Amino acid sequence: MTILDRRQIYLDEAVDLRRIRAGAILYPGTRLIGSNTFVGVGAKIGLEGPAVLENTVIGENAEVASGFLKDAVMLRDARVGAMSHPGRNIVGGRSIHCHAVGLKHTVL
Repeated sequence: MTILDRRQIYLDEAVDLRRIRAGAILYPGTRLIGSNTFVGVGAKIGLEGPAVLENTVIGENAEVASGFLKDAVMLRDARVGAMSHPGRNIVGGRSIHCHAVGLKHTVL
């Protein structure tokens, strides 16, 4: 795992650091919360601004530009744009979720 600025990253005490894989990049403003949070190899979190992941699974090489993801699953190579709020959704590989969009109970 690469943390670009340790002063601007929050890791909840419930987060299991073994679930944050090598090669994942956490950009400034990233907050990881909950024991079910997982960040896969090569994933990029917070590229364009603050990103909060709460009990969320981020697959290999997936990207979260910014926003709030709670109980969501992003599969390999998926990307969500800035200010996203996918909620309890599954975002499939190679799909792109545009900025400032919210979804509920959706498989994309």
